[in-house]
Amino acid sequence: FRIGIGTATRAANEMCANLTAKENQSTFAGAHERWEEWVTPFLESKHSASPNTLSRNLLAWSTILRYLRSQGVLTPKMLTRGVCIGYVPWRKKEGHLNSTKKRQVGTNTVIGELKTLSKVMHEAILRGYVPYNPAIKLGISKDKIEEKSEMTDEHIGIIRDKIRRKIENAKTLEEKRNSHFYRVSFEIALHQGCRLSETHIRLTDIDEKNRKMRFVPKGGEPYVAEMNPSLVPLIEELRASGVEYTYDRPLIPSLKWFKFFNQLRAKYPEFDRVSFHSTRVTCISRLERAGAPESAVMKLVGHSSTTIHRIYKRTKSDELQSFWSAVAPLACPDTSESSESQG
Repeated sequence: FRIGIGTATRAANEMCANLTAKENQSTFAGAHERWEEWVTPFLESKHSASPNTLSRNLLAWSTILRYLRSQGVLTPKMLTRGVCIGYVPWRKKEGHLNSTKKRQVGTNTVIGELKTLSKVMHEAILRGYVPYNPAIKLGISKDKIEEKSEMTDEHIGIIRDKIRRKIENAKTLEEKRNSHFYRVSFEIALHQGCRLSETHIRLTDIDEKNRKMRFVPKGGEPYVAEMNPSLVPLIEELRASGVEYTYDRPLIPSLKWFKFFNQLRAKYPEFDRVSFHSTRVTCISRLERAGAPESAVMKLVGHSSTTIHRIYKRTKSDELQSFWSAVAPLACPDTSESSESQG
């Protein structure tokens, strides 16, 4: 380009801008910006206080990283909105990684994993690697979640019987641990209406004397809820055994329960719309039908819509005391045999 000629100067500036943009997208960015160098330590630091959240994010990131590598996206600068949206069909085609039948992954699961990517990109902005986050507001519609049925006493009996047989037939250490996980997570969820991830509790966060339990919800702030008195024998048993947590957490707890209920559905058609989440529906429904205040029940189960409510409103510690009898039919069975089976 000739110096001093306006059209040539504009053309030179345009070329400069294009080449600069390509340079910023190139693989020659500083080695410290590459995903492998900082993302995992960042997630470990961010979620150090919540093992369940950390495990979920690391699992999501391992899948996302495999996708990014397949697309040649090695640093945050190389990520585009199109690449983010392209993750949806790629991930669905991959299916459940732990399923031998390549069971399809739902859109909601994919959206959850993309939230991890968005979190990572937000950190990249703070570190000065990129000026904006292409992983937000992608406009991906969620799947409609099928409403789960409430469990009947018959459902509960069948589930407990299957768990009892697992405990009795457990031979290996892994089988004993898994059967213990099924039993404890089921009883806590059924009696407290909490989520599966919230049934993994450090015993120091449980005060059976004052009927209090501290829960760490998925992606939220810890909260303390009133404890169902029917759980006291189970917690005392766990405390006497010297364990630190309510159970040893499997790699993917939700997958364990998914397979558990799949086996039940194959044998019992009435389990068609029953899943582990039905424990939550059951506890809430029985308490509210007995006349428990809606606000108290919502606080008990830690619904996200009550986050602000819990900040501004206080309730008495014994607010649910007169209503626990509604869940009395769910009282934990005699655990002496189960304890012996666990060794």
